[in-house]
Amino acid sequence: MKKKILTVHDIKKAMKEYDGGNNPYKVIKKNWFVIDAGTIYPVKTIYAIATKRKPTSFNTKEAAAMLANLNYFRVEAHGKDTREQFESNVKLAMRDDKARRKRLANLKRKKPRLRLTTTYTYERNSDVVAEVRSRAKGICEECKSNAPFRDKKNNLPFLEVHHVVQLAKGGDDTPENARALCPNCHRQAHYG
Repeated sequence: MKKKILTVHDIKKAMKEYDGGNNPYKVIKKNWFVIDAGTIYPVKTIYAIATKRKPTSFNTKEAAAMLANLNYFRVEAHGKDTREQFESNVKLAMRDDKARRKRLANLKRKKPRLRLTTTYTYERNSDVVAEVRSRAKGICEECKSNAPFRDKKNNLPFLEVHHVVQLAKGGDDTPENARALCPNCHRQAHYG
């Protein structure tokens, strides 16, 4: 059986299906992405929908290469998050005080390198943020303490809006899925 040659139309149709909730492959590891008009899609899922093939029948690099060869979409690989890698390096450095201090003693003073990164963020609803902060009345909804300071930009109590189910994990940008937290509780929610 001859493989069908995919077109831009086929991929856009798969993206439309994905946006409509057709995502039978929810457990695919998402480390390659295809970007169309600023929207990010997992390569393997889009390719599986477009070809009607099971994700286990092809590898992600094959799918990424095919999408890149269409010369229409941007395809990007995302490995370990640089912050995650940095935190992992800090953890390793903390294990051996003597070795760390030796490296620091030999450290040449220089400015850190700049690294270009591309960050994608969800477009959040400002009404949701305003509603959640208003509901909190300047008090952290986790620890019940007053906001630690006032924001110098707007003189309002500084609380961060946290999504209980993260947007990246399919959570809704609604007041019901959000809480106003002090910076400590917000970090605890993500890293604790």
